[in-house]
Amino acid sequence: MSKLTKALKNVYIGSIGNRVNLAGIASFVGGMCYASYLSNGGQDIYPEMLVPVMLMGGGALVSTFTFFGTETVEHYNRTKEKFEKCSEKNVSNYLAPFVNNDAYCTRQGAYLAAKETGYKEKFREAQKKATKRFRIPNL
Repeated sequence: MSKLTKALKNVYIGSIGNRVNLAGIASFVGGMCYASYLSNGGQDIYPEMLVPVMLMGGGALVSTFTFFGTETVEHYNRTKEKFEKCSEKNVSNYLAPFVNNDAYCTRQGAYLAAKETGYKEKFREAQKKATKRFRIPNL
């Protein structure tokens, strides 16, 4: 895999694969588009700019909170390498800490790696055995 392909894949995993970061990016871009739309009117728009500024600020805050998806990319790459090295019966043991982890980015990186390497069902089985708390679902 070339460096460019790997870099683009990492950007995809961090921005699209991590849905929380995707929501932040969408909010920020939506706020920018709305601000651009309002500024084309040419009149006094400062009171109306509160909504786009809040959208952009909220989106930037959410994306910063997820570290722009870097943790998802890191755990995706690490888990994928581990899956390629370990045997199929050890996959469930390796997935258990990720599934029980409360950090969405960590779980999402492990889920995306499991999905790509064909261990998606093992990930789902480990999820069913995990503690039952509210979490953002991995899709």
